[in-house]
Amino acid sequence: MDSAGSQIRWHKRIRWAQRETLLVLGAYVALAIIMTWPVARQFGTHVPGRDGDAWIHLWTYRWVRDTLLSGRDLYYTNLLFFPNGTSLYSHNIAWVNIAVWLPLQAIFGEGAAYSLLFLGILVFNGFAAYLLIRELTESPFAAFFGGLIVAFWPYNLSHHDHLNLILIGWVSLALLYLKRFFDGQKKRDLILAAIFIALIGITRWQLLVLAGFLIGLYLLYRIIRDRLYQKPGIIGWLVAGVALAGLIMLPLMLPVITATLSGEVPSELILEETPYSTDLIAYLVPSKYHPLWGDAVSEFYSRFPVRSTVPFIGYTVLILAIIGVAAKWPQTRFWLLVAIIYIVLAMGPRLNLNGQIHGPPMPYSWIDDIFFIRFVRRPNRYNVILSLPVAILAAYGILYLQQRLRLRKLLAAVLTMALVFLVLVEYVVNYRTFSLEIPAWYSELTQQSETFGVLGIPMEPGMRPYKTYMHYQSAHEKPLVQGHISRVPPQATSFISDNLLLRKVRYEQMQVLAGEIVSVTGQLQPLADANIRYLILHKEFLSGEELAAWQSWLGYEPYHEDLELVVYRPDPELGRDFELVEVMTTGPDSEVEIGLIGATLDPTATFQGETESVQVGLNWFAGRDVVKDYNICLGIRSEADQQIDLPCEALAVQMPTSQWRDGELYFTEHTIDIDPYLDGGEQTVVLALLENGSTERPDDFVPAGTFSHNAVSRSFAAADPDLIANVAWGEYIFLPGFDLPVIEADTLTITAYWRALNRMDRSYTNFFHLIDPETGEVVAQADVIPRGWSYPTSWWDQGELVEDTVQLSLERVPPGQYRLHAGWYDLESGERLPAFSEAGERLADDSAPLITIER
Repeated sequence: MDSAGSQIRWHKRIRWAQRETLLVLGAYVALAIIMTWPVARQFGTHVPGRDGDAWIHLWTYRWVRDTLLSGRDLYYTNLLFFPNGTSLYSHNIAWVNIAVWLPLQAIFGEGAAYSLLFLGILVFNGFAAYLLIRELTESPFAAFFGGLIVAFWPYNLSHHDHLNLILIGWVSLALLYLKRFFDGQKKRDLILAAIFIALIGITRWQLLVLAGFLIGLYLLYRIIRDRLYQKPGIIGWLVAGVALAGLIMLPLMLPVITATLSGEVPSELILEETPYSTDLIAYLVPSKYHPLWGDAVSEFYSRFPVRSTVPFIGYTVLILAIIGVAAKWPQTRFWLLVAIIYIVLAMGPRLNLNGQIHGPPMPYSWIDDIFFIRFVRRPNRYNVILSLPVAILAAYGILYLQQRLRLRKLLAAVLTMALVFLVLVEYVVNYRTFSLEIPAWYSELTQQSETFGVLGIPMEPGMRPYKTYMHYQSAHEKPLVQGHISRVPPQATSFISDNLLLRKVRYEQMQVLAGEIVSVTGQLQPLADANIRYLILHKEFLSGEELAAWQSWLGYEPYHEDLELVVYRPDPELGRDFELVEVMTTGPDSEVEIGLIGATLDPTATFQGETESVQVGLNWFAGRDVVKDYNICLGIRSEADQQIDLPCEALAVQMPTSQWRDGELYFTEHTIDIDPYLDGGEQTVVLALLENGSTERPDDFVPAGTFSHNAVSRSFAAADPDLIANVAWGEYIFLPGFDLPVIEADTLTITAYWRALNRMDRSYTNFFHLIDPETGEVVAQADVIPRGWSYPTSWWDQGELVEDTVQLSLERVPPGQYRLHAGWYDLESGERLPAFSEAGERLADDSAPLITIER
């Protein structure tokens, strides 16, 4: 009977353990869905992400899948950095994630499989931590709480673009089976621990370094505590376990090691990026992604060295961890030490405190030159592992409360759920997702069966456009001129570096090309020669101004345009992609020498709306080799058909027309300054070409385009000032008076009424000086062009009244009486205009005393 009863009890315990496991897993699944909403709701249409790294991961997953099926070289691709291609030895290939994703994508599709993988990682992290903490505390409630912390650790939630960095469940399982090995010295447990350690590295090599400190410290702690150094057999088995882990990782690690030793992996792979340190205050600042108080704490994050990730521990968790340390000191001392070590490592080489660097170098600086430490590259990544010791400390805090309050299971569950709620309230975030939708034209591109490259604009290395283009490639499957891998070998980007256009756009982020590159064909033809068929402007990533600048520079008709894309061929042809609007010059046999394709006009205006100048972009076609240098004469023809201005200048200073070659396209840009006395209305820009050195004036002009001009608004009314001045500056400027100056908030505001006695051919600068009458020292001043530097005196018409308001800062002016003076001077020469009083007497220093100011 006793034996039968024991067997029944054993089966009941097994069934309860199974129900408990299912209950915990189910709870973590439900919470993962809630905490990452709307990820689950958008299965198959969106993927979780913040910076677009999800596209890189999905590209890598597809690459490994397709390469394994086709038998191609796994570590080389020409789908990126076409036409050179690139090595993938230094790329972040998430082997474990891929192994899970492959069967999921076959069932649910690529995007849904990625989202399932993401949610599964959170659940797995929490459940693995639950198993470890339950072994440590023997409390399922404390273990559930600790697993929850690991599952939804704020740093990991803010790192949701890096699925293989936050997959730390293997660390918990490795520690669990190491503990069991030390407790029971069963070789099976050591083998399992070795497998889990290997899986840490296979998941991400950097993760092996991050977790190595914790695992190494635990081994050292147990060896010393249990005096295992006196048992060579045990030490031998531990060495064998480490060797087994190495052997499991070796097939995937060896190619990377070999490539590193041979120089195929760029040196930047192991460079430490010290700015990525954790600010100590950041551990106490709630997540900036929190739906309730995220905006309120964003100011703190603007001061931190790392602004995108969230090291926040949580106030509830921190209080429980403190309780756990205080009440369960023998059991928690090791985990407290680990937590401190990881915080110190995450802070990097210097202490950052609320955005300021303090004190001497941190301990991290003692080890940052070690190869494997440099391999991690970003000290703040140690926060990934910090979740585990913090969760264990908080779990011991829960355990103490349960024991102290002598709670039965039901009450212990209620207490745990209440604390879980508090933690989730602190940890919850607004979760961002990216749409899997791809522009329709990319799907149509697959109908072109040939292999050729495509170039996406803009080109911003490491930024969202590159990553998004890799997502779009899943539809069109054509090689990209650019791309994003973990570390780019220099030879991969040599094609970009050798092309002036691509070099400027990629490395200088130059989106507005106007005036920079004259020869359009000279930059596009190498693309066509390299079998790059399309240049694609992405409206999503270009401002209206940038898009217009690209279209102006290219000058010919796009191959395709829709609401999302503008697509150009890089080998434009006359008759197919463009027509000539005018033949400007011809050769000896009357064939086209220089033809005008088109023009774009961009009037620039002051803040008051008056047109100040017109930027004229001109697209040219050379019908033959040009042997002469030409000047361009540009002017404006008004509605009355009156020529206003016809200055001539070199057509292309950077590339004279004698260097223009047959069949090529060119772009030049010119500026026409608007005459301030030009009437308002529709204006026509006209142009002509003259041989360099010709003394003739053109008599036949080609219209380039029209623009609407707002004439300068002028006033000739009588002045109505508060105070009379009647001061004149030469034959040009008269001051009938000014309004009573006003002092508010340490600012002196003066409104003056200026009268133009005659038109002026230059711009004079107005000054107001506040002078101490006792010392003659200028205590405050303002030197300005009227109307906020927008209305120079060279624009003033004879008899015009110009009202202008000027402000002087009195912040550094002590109380007292001061004299306000005014005057005018030539900015280039510094010479003042002579100032005369109403009686015709010249004023001292050509400075007119206006009024005494009481400060």
